[in-house]
Amino acid sequence: MNVAFKGLKVDALWDAAETPVEQRVVRVRAEVSSPCTTTFPRQEVIRYDVPARGSLPRFRLTWYNGAGGVPTHRASIEAMLGYRLDWGDAGEKRWADHAGCLLVGRQGKLHSNGHNMDYRLLPEEAFAGVEPPVRLPRSRGHEQEWLDAVRGRGEPMSAFGYSGKLAEFVLLGNVATLVEEAIEYDPVTGRVVNSPTADALLRREYRQGWSL
Repeated sequence: MNVAFKGLKVDALWDAAETPVEQRVVRVRAEVSSPCTTTFPRQEVIRYDVPARGSLPRFRLTWYNGAGGVPTHRASIEAMLGYRLDWGDAGEKRWADHAGCLLVGRQGKLHSNGHNMDYRLLPEEAFAGVEPPVRLPRSRGHEQEWLDAVRGRGEPMSAFGYSGKLAEFVLLGNVATLVEEAIEYDPVTGRVVNSPTADALLRREYRQGWSL
C-alpha cells in the first residue's frame, strides 16, 4: 500500500480540515468470500475511492487478497501486466511476486514487488532508458532507521506522523469486510460518517487498567 499512499499523497487528506467533509472522505467497499470477525476472509477484494488532493485527481485503489482453493483475480492482474506472476509456478519460480503493487495510469503502469525493492515500468519498450526524475534517499532498513532515530540521528522515512495515517487507511479495509455497505471515512475526525455500525468497529473498550 505504501507506494500508492506515499506517491499519490493520500496522507494530505488527514490535514485537510479546511476542506468540506464530503470532499475529503475516503469511500471503502469490500467483497469477501464470507465475513470473519476473528482474523480476515479467505478471499477479499477491497476498493478504496480516494478524493482529490490539491492538484491530484481522485483515484481508485483495489486490494486483492486470496487463499489457495478460493477463486482469485490473478488472471485479470496478469492481463494488465502482460506477463505471468511468479507464484512459484512461473518465471524463476521463487515466489517473487506473491505480493506487490501495480499503479495503472493513462500512459503506462508501474509494478513493484512486495517490499518495493524492485519496480518495472510497463510496457517496457515504451519506457526504455527512462530514469525517475526524483530519487528518495535509500533506507538502511527500518530497524536501523528506528535505532538511529532513538539516538537522535534523524527521522525514519516512515515516522509515526506518516505511518499512523497509512495504518489507518489500510485498516479501513478490515472494517469494510465486516459490514455489507460501503463506508465513508473522514480522515480529519477519524470517524465513519455514514454507518454507526462501522464507526463502532474503529475502537474497542479497554479492560480496566489498560486504558489509553
